[in-house]
Amino acid sequence: MRTSLRILAMSGLLAAPGFAQTTFTAVNPFTNTPGAAPSIGYTERLHFGDIDNDGDLDCVLADGGDLGNQVDRVWVNMGNLQAGTLGAFQDQTGTRWTGIADDSRDVQLVDIDLDGDLDAYISNTSTVSAQSNRWVVNMGGLQGGTAGFFQDQTSTRWVGLAMGPGPGHPYQSSIPASLLVGLFPSSGFKDWSCECGFGDVDNDGDMDLLHATYGENFNGSAPTRIFLNDGVGFFSEFNPSGFQLSGSNILNTNPGLWCEGTQLNGTTNTTGLNCDIATHQLAAMFADLDNDLDLDIFLGSRNSQPRAYFNRLQETGSLLWRDMTAFVYTSASGNTGNYEQNLADLDNDSDLDAYLLNYAGDGSAFNDRLAYNTGTGQLTGFLTLAGSSGDDNEPDFGDFDGDGDLDIAVAAFTGFGTPDRIYFNNFVPSGLTGSFVLQNAGGAVLPAFPGTTLDVDIADWDNDGDYDAAWAVDGGGAEVFMRNNLNTVEAIPPRAKRLEQAPNRGAGSAPTVVRTQVYDNSPLYQAGRNTTVIEVTVDGCPMADVPMHYSGGQLFRGAIPGSYVGNVVYSVASTDEHGNTGFSTDLAGAPESKSYTGTGSTNATPYGVGTAGTGGLVPALGVNGPAAEGNAAFAFCVSNGKPAGVGFLFLSGLSIPTTDVLGINVNLDLGGLVSLGLMSIDANGFGRFDLPIPATGAAGANLYFQYFGIDAAAPNALGISSSNGLQVLATPPLP
Repeated sequence: MRTSLRILAMSGLLAAPGFAQTTFTAVNPFTNTPGAAPSIGYTERLHFGDIDNDGDLDCVLADGGDLGNQVDRVWVNMGNLQAGTLGAFQDQTGTRWTGIADDSRDVQLVDIDLDGDLDAYISNTSTVSAQSNRWVVNMGGLQGGTAGFFQDQTSTRWVGLAMGPGPGHPYQSSIPASLLVGLFPSSGFKDWSCECGFGDVDNDGDMDLLHATYGENFNGSAPTRIFLNDGVGFFSEFNPSGFQLSGSNILNTNPGLWCEGTQLNGTTNTTGLNCDIATHQLAAMFADLDNDLDLDIFLGSRNSQPRAYFNRLQETGSLLWRDMTAFVYTSASGNTGNYEQNLADLDNDSDLDAYLLNYAGDGSAFNDRLAYNTGTGQLTGFLTLAGSSGDDNEPDFGDFDGDGDLDIAVAAFTGFGTPDRIYFNNFVPSGLTGSFVLQNAGGAVLPAFPGTTLDVDIADWDNDGDYDAAWAVDGGGAEVFMRNNLNTVEAIPPRAKRLEQAPNRGAGSAPTVVRTQVYDNSPLYQAGRNTTVIEVTVDGCPMADVPMHYSGGQLFRGAIPGSYVGNVVYSVASTDEHGNTGFSTDLAGAPESKSYTGTGSTNATPYGVGTAGTGGLVPALGVNGPAAEGNAAFAFCVSNGKPAGVGFLFLSGLSIPTTDVLGINVNLDLGGLVSLGLMSIDANGFGRFDLPIPATGAAGANLYFQYFGIDAAAPNALGISSSNGLQVLATPPLP
């Protein structure tokens, strides 16, 4: 949002040699051919995401801004499901969106109900008319409709507003009844919101909301709030202080709601005595700034010092944040228009650095600065970027030249100083800062384009393997889509770092949750859509991969089944949108896996003997945990099988210990023998057969199992090896 009088800017400089050889072409987004889009709307933000789950990126645009209430727009990528041209969009707002006009400042695409499709959260401002932020739900998945079509569900997705503790809202809401609004057909609470963020702050597997605000008339006195997701997309306020405000503003000495201590405007305290959760906010995000695998808060503030808060979940076991602004920012801002503070790993050292837009340390210039993370969340350096002395509005990051480091694009609010631009990052691993080379719009790399740009997003919307850029334009101007002409599929694998160490445990129904950080050469929100899994073995036997889900910032979370008994070894693999796969490594780059011991009875008793196969080894049959009702991860494991071979798993209701049949040891009743199916053996001689246990009706079942392998090295005429027999007794569910 732009309403203030501008201050004259002074120029800054970060010199660097050379730049990558790639160029951009301005294209009409409706045709993906050179040209421009029609001039439509007052667009504050745009966001790319695959709303219809067809494998290409669509675009949702937040409109309204300084004009007032407008209907947001949905542009559908015409590739894949639409069977048209990849990267050419069609405006399908009329059929896919809600038709509700509001004063939108931001749109976030996030799967709030964990049903596999992207929903939308719309940030609105009450400057023109009292209104709430909106929940707009994708009608695929749990809704039973078609993915990519949306319905406004604001009236039901907010829970417990202005109320005391109750079912579904365990905390007193800090929102007074006077702020509640009813906007047909939905309701919510009056606020002045610009950018909001999502992340799994309490490590329970769903995405929670960071609801930020700049306050009425930009007074910077309304509090940022946090809302917790109940797991299916209904949100209630997290307010452990139990304090309810009397109006829209939080006052000094009021409790910090979700933050340790009491409110004190502009505090520099970092002990938890005081905090300041009211800012002139235009940027808000969850991310792991201090590298302890929980989500911290990073807030911009237009007319005051931007702020940072560390999550105390890891340190104390309780969800609460501490204001660490004075620790994080080793150089204070001059408070001249800090519209956006954004995070990315700019020097490839696997922590999040900061792009501080309009962060004028001397108080007299709209200079953009880079600050580098020491690894503890503290920012140092504060280097001024060349050509950044104008009044910029938004940065974003992407590897435009495919060299493995993050370049920078800037929406410069053209007309108030410097033009829109790109910086190529010529990162040198031995250096701290890398080097950023300015490319102004209108130069050889980036063509000139008109308009008042408020946002830039990076995405490979045409699926050609390189990262393109799109600028949102205010004032009724045409959005600017810049197609990257590199035309080479980037080949940089993601980096999975700081894999969490799980404790030893007994078998049970509760999973073992582990988290990791994933860094890539794309924006955090795009890397968050990487296919990321935990690769697990139990006593050396590979288990089914465990999917990891994006937690916000650079974090992913996965839940290893709690039933595993034995030595559990795990690592992470992350595959990006271009098919590049990276694996967990330590900070020095060496492959990294972690392990823990799962103890408990498996309800499986070996008996009899088997028949040797390759190398004279006798295959061994075991299980990965208890055959308990509801154990969906139950599986049989074979070791010492023929590497890269195959075999079969059989069962019967009776055992016949060690009967020699043509030189093969058989431990099952041949009359009641049933084949469960094929078992593939990996290069290390391990095989797995999954046999999920029903939730009911299995307890008391007593069955016998044996593996037979096709192995020409077996010492019998048929070339078959066999394992021991295995008696398995099914039990009631695990605790």
